[in-house]
Amino acid sequence: MLGQTIFSFGLILVLFTNEILANMHCLQCTSESDENCAEGTHHTSECLPEEDSCYTRLVGGHVVRGCLLDLPLDECLNDKTCRSCVGNGCNSAYWPKCHHCGSGDVGCDEEQLSSPEFCGQIAGWNYCYARLNGGQVTRGCGFEDVLCIVEPESCQICFNDGCNGLARDALKLTKCQRCFNSTTDCIEGIASTLSSDCSRLADACVTLVTSIASSAKVIRDCSEVIEAGIRSCSSTLNDHPLCVSCQGDNCNDKRWLRCHQCKVTTLDSSCNAEQVDSAMFCANYREGNRCYSRVLNGFFERGCLSDFDVNVNVCNVTGTENCNICDGQACNGRINSAPKLGGLTIMFQFILAIYTLG
Repeated sequence: MLGQTIFSFGLILVLFTNEILANMHCLQCTSESDENCAEGTHHTSECLPEEDSCYTRLVGGHVVRGCLLDLPLDECLNDKTCRSCVGNGCNSAYWPKCHHCGSGDVGCDEEQLSSPEFCGQIAGWNYCYARLNGGQVTRGCGFEDVLCIVEPESCQICFNDGCNGLARDALKLTKCQRCFNSTTDCIEGIASTLSSDCSRLADACVTLVTSIASSAKVIRDCSEVIEAGIRSCSSTLNDHPLCVSCQGDNCNDKRWLRCHQCKVTTLDSSCNAEQVDSAMFCANYREGNRCYSRVLNGFFERGCLSDFDVNVNVCNVTGTENCNICDGQACNGRINSAPKLGGLTIMFQFILAIYTLG
């Protein structure tokens, strides 16, 4: 018993020591050469052993991130465009680019066609806004006008670069599909029964799938329901494929496709059989998405076209045979009618694969 206690204490001490000795990791980059830097999706790198903080700052119109000790002492404390933090990868907050103009500025009421600029500082409200007050428009970064939080009906609030550039006439309340379930109406997006007003001006509409599981739910709503999460739905660096956003009344009325998704392996041939279970949601949204089935290098598989680049023709890939593409929910569930690998052939390929790896 004593030996076990000593061993446990020693293990805890080793883990604690390793945690202390592990160097801090921060994002170290500049948006001047890497667009992922402004988005906060750049990979982290190791700092010096004595480092315990990261920073994000604006320098010459570009976002710069790094280890705090790389800066002169107290420089970040005296710079409003600099923000420090403690923790591995903590300096990953999105720094938005927004359009800026006031009600007295020429052209502020019109669609903004110029390039947006980085906000003057990074704050808790990392969004862009366009506010309609007395028939005139003001635009800027979230921290510059907190009234949008308490008076959302007078504002557009959005979370992507330059998203606050709509003309004054487009700043009106939006209608979006609104549902949260797995019924056919919600999956298919039947606007006549689901349309609902949003509470903010020109709010984006979103469609989300909670997972790819057949039992998952579809969420259709105004972007206000997920707040900052809307950025990952519509960003060109989309890191949330189960979410998509759009602008315009009831634009989130497109169906989210479900397809049977499986592959025959050397140990499991069940994908060959007719698929009677509920199909899974496709992991990536694509307008006009379809299901497919094919034999690739001797093995049968089923899936979604959206799993591939839009320029890939799954039926023209080398080694493809008996390829079928269909349009409709779970349309690729028929039994595999192509000649199947026999048990001995599968076993031979399995043994060959082990031999090759060896």
